[in-house]
Amino acid sequence: MMPRDINHCPTHPGELLRMDVFPASGMNAPEIAQALGISCQSLDELLAARKPVTPDLAERLGQLLGNGPGLWIRMQAAHDDWRASHNNAP
Repeated sequence: MMPRDINHCPTHPGELLRMDVFPASGMNAPEIAQALGISCQSLDELLAARKPVTPDLAERLGQLLGNGPGLWIRMQAAHDDWRASHNNAP
């Protein structure tokens, strides 16, 4: 495994969902939003990395995708920690 570049912000979970996970799911945005119990607008904001993955949403994502909430919580925390340590607004 390659070492992580500490000068590069970790990927926001919404980016991973937008680019890889949801396209592979075969579901469209309204179906995903409904399955997660959120509005299409909230889903759009998450996928655009304007909204964080909350613990509640991480649980819902984990149930929908079958991988548990931990991945999503860790990804969001890594993203938030990097942004905070580099004095960037979330």
